[in-house]
Formats: sequence, structure tokens, C-alpha cells
Amino acid sequence: MFFLSFSLYYRDDKSFKLELAPIQSPVMVGGLFSIDREYFYEIGSYDEGMDVWGGENVEMSFRVWMCGGRVLIVPCSSVGHLAKIGHPYISIEEFLRVHKRNSIRVAEVWMDDYKKYFYDNFDHKLGDFGDVSSRKELRERLHCKSFKWYLETIFPERFIPSDAIYSGQIQNKATHTCVDGILGRQGQVVDLKACNSTFKSQKWLMSKMGEIRRDEDCVEHTNHESITTYLCHGQQGVQLWQYKNASLLYNPSSAKCLEAEPGGTNLLMSVCNATNTKQHWDWKLNTT
Repeated sequence: MFFLSFSLYYRDDKSFKLELAPIQSPVMVGGLFSIDREYFYEIGSYDEGMDVWGGENVEMSFRVWMCGGRVLIVPCSSVGHLAKIGHPYISIEEFLRVHKRNSIRVAEVWMDDYKKYFYDNFDHKLGDFGDVSSRKELRERLHCKSFKWYLETIFPERFIPSDAIYSGQIQNKATHTCVDGILGRQGQVVDLKACNSTFKSQKWLMSKMGEIRRDEDCVEHTNHESITTYLCHGQQGVQLWQYKNASLLYNPSSAKCLEAEPGGTNLLMSVCNATNTKQHWDWKLNTT
């Protein structure tokens, strides 16, 4: 899920001169943190409107940063944690419902206009997420900064959909099929399927760095024949694409172009040929 699927993020923070000094992190792990007791309550403790489990660590991370605090990783700290096998007190279906509800509460209170990108994941069908008025009052009382400030100051590496150059389906002009990829696992094969505008697996963005991406996964071409996805690393290389003349998708690393398999579902990398319509792709300019 966009914006709320954070993993622990390490930054090379130049403000800390010592090798083992604390490192700033945009977000923390919910079960592995320490905080001064008085500050915990001063900053608003937990959102008591949340259910069971999930999302509270992101909510606290946003709140601490935006309201004057800091989230730090302490390299030399030792923490013991007994992890559960599954969720013994809640079914996976109920967990997903609760996590979505909790995350919507986070977005409603802290993410300002950026929440729309998160809501795109479920077509803006929010359901009942409870009353968040007291949390909004807390934010006002603490004179907290905007989510735009958080992104620009604390997490400038985070890709924002509005910064994309192209967005939506990538449709082949010869086969009228679309690039399709279900993300979430590294090395997931990207192929072609019948175009369907409701499929999230067919919604892609091209970043200003030339990445074809969705959330934190990027399309790449390595030495293998298949086109796959991998965690976006920002180093370009096998993840760099150029959309030439609003038609060809060129991969400089291989010096080849993306091509649709005739009558099939595979994506191929072939020597670029501007007259080959199987290498012609329709992709719309981003207007968000």
C-alpha cells in the first residue's frame, strides 16, 4: 500500500559524525522502540480509536516527526523480541480489515492531501474508520507541521505519484494487450494480459529517473530473458527505461527495446526497430 507500507529505512545521515551515533529514520518498528514515559503521553500516546494491531507505528512516527520530535535508530542498542507465529487472536481476513481501518485513521489525520494516493489502493472505499476528531484536535494543539514538510524534510527519497511523467496502462499497439505485474515478491515476472482498466496490476508510473514502477517495486531487465520486478534501488542501470518518441520503451543497459510476443503473453527484449509495431507502446502523460 502506498505510503503506509514502510519498512525500516536507514539513511546516511551526515549530521551524525560518529560511526555508532544514532541515525534518523522516517518510521519505526512498532514493537521495538523506547520512549520517555512523560513524552509518550505529552505527544498523544496511542490512537485509542485503532483496533487490535497494525498501523500504530506509522501513526506515531508521523506524529513524532511532524510535532517536533525525532525517530532515531541506535546502532549499539540490544533489543529482545519474541515474534508471534501468525495472529493467534485474529484471523487473517479480520487482520486485513483492521489494518486497513487503522491505516485510514492515520491518513485522515496526518497525510493531508497526500492521502488520496493511499486511497487509490482500494478505490477510495474507506468504510467505517471511526471518529478522528480528537486526533485532529491533538495535531492542532501540538502545532504540528504538514505532511508535505515531512516528505520534503524527513523522507525526501520517497517517490510521489504526482512526480511521475507517465501513468496508467502500458498498452501494446500491435497486440492491444497491457503490461501486467502483481508486485510484492522480488523477481516477479512481468508479462502481458488483456487490458482491464480496473486491474491495479496494470497501473504503472514512470519516474523522472526513468523507472517503471508501482510503490517501491521497479521493472528491470537483467541478463535473464524474463522482465521482472525488484525493489527500486535508485541506481538506474537495469531499472532505467526511456520512452522514446512516445512509442519505444528503450532499456540502455541492454541497448534493446521492449517488445510484445506475437500471439503470446511474454515480454521480450529485442533490437530496437521503429517500424516494428510490437515495440510500440501507448502510455499516457501523468496529469495528477
